[in-house]
Amino acid sequence: YTTLFRSGNEGLALTLTKRLPPTTPVIFISSVSVYGNAQGEITEDTPTQPSTPYGKAKLNAEHILSKHFQSLTVLRVGPLIGKHFHIYRVMLTLMTKTGLAFDDDKRVPFTYDKDVAHLLLHLIQ
Repeated sequence: YTTLFRSGNEGLALTLTKRLPPTTPVIFISSVSVYGNAQGEITEDTPTQPSTPYGKAKLNAEHILSKHFQSLTVLRVGPLIGKHFHIYRVMLTLMTKTGLAFDDDKRVPFTYDKDVAHLLLHLIQ
């Protein structure tokens, strides 16, 4: 998976820096995974400490893009949930039924797909 995450995120970032001028406005959808196992409320000021290959690849892609583009917007979203992202609902149902539910302090920061879509539309207008 490490190679897949790196090529998918860092590879995309490198390709964009080669093909687009620095003045191009870019919106990059990153992940809350860049915060690793941070506890409590997470804000933009929370230090990044990715603990997974996915989180590390997302953060590396952010760094690559931020060094090149003058106008970069990074959205660090949680796992998407919604009509087309129902796998998380299935997982949570199975975890609850099997007794493998999360501890009270282990919350999953789900993000509704429509909320992300509306935010993207707002940002590009």
